[in-house]
Amino acid sequence: MKAVASGDLTPGEAQSIGNLLTAYGRSLELHDFEARIARLDERR
Repeated sequence: MKAVASGDLTPGEAQSIGNLLTAYGRSLELHDFEARIARLDERR
């Protein structure tokens, strides 16, 4: 928000970065979920 307010980023650029960070967070969650499932499968 500060970068947009100061003119360092356009609102569109800030939105793109936000989307990228959201996708990255989701991929981390998915990786963790897959690892948990793999550990459960190993116990069987």
